[in-house]
Amino acid sequence: MKDSCGEAKQDQLGQVWRLRRAIEGDADEVVEMVNRCYRDGLSWSDESGLIGGPRVTIEEVLHVVRREWDEIIYVLEQVQDPKSNLLGCVRVSWSAKSFVGTLDRPHGHVGMLSVSPKAQSRGIGGFLLAWAEWICSSVGLMTNMSMEVLDARRDILPWYTSKGYQVTDQWRDAAEALGAFPYAIVHKPCRFLLLIKYMDQKPSIREHIEVLETRNNVCLEVQKC
Repeated sequence: MKDSCGEAKQDQLGQVWRLRRAIEGDADEVVEMVNRCYRDGLSWSDESGLIGGPRVTIEEVLHVVRREWDEIIYVLEQVQDPKSNLLGCVRVSWSAKSFVGTLDRPHGHVGMLSVSPKAQSRGIGGFLLAWAEWICSSVGLMTNMSMEVLDARRDILPWYTSKGYQVTDQWRDAAEALGAFPYAIVHKPCRFLLLIKYMDQKPSIREHIEVLETRNNVCLEVQKC
């Protein structure tokens, strides 16, 4: 899929946002934004006070962006901003593996969903989640989605359930799950819960694009899907 803003639409709306696959040159900015969102207490919901240390590293981001097929990071950027212009990102993949164990079949997976603190409460997180579902359905041919969320994040769990995700009875102790990441520090006992969304039909993305454009008075370009 490739969708570009025509000149007339740009003139009417003013700003241009672009959604694209992350490249190696984005790694530093992606890492900075994700760690600010998850660890610095700057977002309306985060993991600060629960887990310390970086949420993601340069090496982890580069590992994903160098993959060809089954794992992708998408970034949403403000095109005209000459400085830090990332508004959000999301990592998508499809596999039978989960942070809490092995699933009964391959699922689309959502991870690293982040919105820059300066751009929150503008519908970006919901759009990136819908985009991840659409990619997993259209490219990965997945019919179910999965993610892991800390049980102590009582503010974000209702938001995910409002998007159709169900909390399952599968979980894993956070200290055990993060044992392979020596830089992660668990400050309070908590568990990773497995959330599943069953998609009865292929999701549509066009409506979500139009809502995002209208709400923010922008034109969205979509590239490199």
